[in-house]
Amino acid sequence: MFLILHPYKFTEFNQALYDVDLLKKKLGSKVEIHDLSEIVNKEWNSAFLQKRQKGIKIFTSLNEWISYYKNLRKNKNFVIFNLLDVDTLKSLIIHYTIMKSDVKTLKSYTPGVSHTETYLKWKISKSKIKNIFFQPKKLFFFIKKKFFHFLFKCMRFKKNYILYSGKKKVNPFHLKNDIYVKFHSFEYSKYLTNKNKKQKASNKVIFLDSAGPYFVDDYKLFGYNIKIDKKKWYNELNKLFNDIERIFNYKVCIIPHPKNKGFTNPLYNKKFKVIHDQDAALNYVSNSKFVIVNSATTAITHAVSNYRKILLVVNNQVIKNDKKRLMELRLLAKNLSSSLINISEEIRNKNILKSVNKRAYENYKYKFLTSKSITNKMNYQIFKDIINK
Repeated sequence: MFLILHPYKFTEFNQALYDVDLLKKKLGSKVEIHDLSEIVNKEWNSAFLQKRQKGIKIFTSLNEWISYYKNLRKNKNFVIFNLLDVDTLKSLIIHYTIMKSDVKTLKSYTPGVSHTETYLKWKISKSKIKNIFFQPKKLFFFIKKKFFHFLFKCMRFKKNYILYSGKKKVNPFHLKNDIYVKFHSFEYSKYLTNKNKKQKASNKVIFLDSAGPYFVDDYKLFGYNIKIDKKKWYNELNKLFNDIERIFNYKVCIIPHPKNKGFTNPLYNKKFKVIHDQDAALNYVSNSKFVIVNSATTAITHAVSNYRKILLVVNNQVIKNDKKRLMELRLLAKNLSSSLINISEEIRNKNILKSVNKRAYENYKYKFLTSKSITNKMNYQIFKDIINK
């Protein structure tokens, strides 16, 4: 059996992201998904606007899951793909239950975008300390997370496989028996699965939207209190899109963040088409004229894989109030040799857009998304190899 443990509301987007349908066909093993969000992250479910995927198992109490799991564990050939974080007591107990049952466990900590380096090179500074201590919710989350991480490091998993994408073996816990396995990032895996299929001819400029600030984003979930004038934020984006259409004579289309697909953001000008298709980034970015991005989204993978020009954008609010987003976008611009512009300033001509630097794109791909040694191997085959060991 191949068991996926998911910490958040499991939606149609997650079904597609993890290639669940392909896993069910190719693994030669039963695939079961446990949505544990009601146990470990119940207060966050409202941020995931899409309905739950059908056919998954939802648990509402820790005892209910432990009882079910112990019965399920009787299956001898058993592998868990554990996507849970270690930042709540209940999550820690779930990890402990898994450890005691002595099963093969797969974990992945690489986020599939270049802000990996941001976390690896994180350094303490006075501004960061001040930023944490003057935001009580964030401070509490930070202390709690550090405490549970300390406890988790005391555990000893006998068969712990760490999946990593790119060059860095990202693993914040580094247990003695960890086995490292090269793996395609989830978005790159989707690209590989579909690269030979005929994609929709978009012939448009695609904007890959972030979840916030109109909808709830990760910042709010993790206790960040960032002051944003929403009306001004989207007025500047609307102006950018109008300028792009005027200067380049292309139509701009908006692809919402996966959390918000199917829901309307009224602050966008209605003249711009919003594509709510589940695999919109996969299907439309490959044939786009270029891509606009305002956050470190994993969907940028499709622009990199298809050698599409990328325009990274910030505004005065990000520069002043959101240093984390600014740092991530600067890192993307550096790694991809792409343009980074401030849309609060006047946009005059086509010089805002750089040509694709193929060497930079290739370096980015093998640094963060995949490895040359698994070029001819799909993720389901990597899973299958672990199951059969």
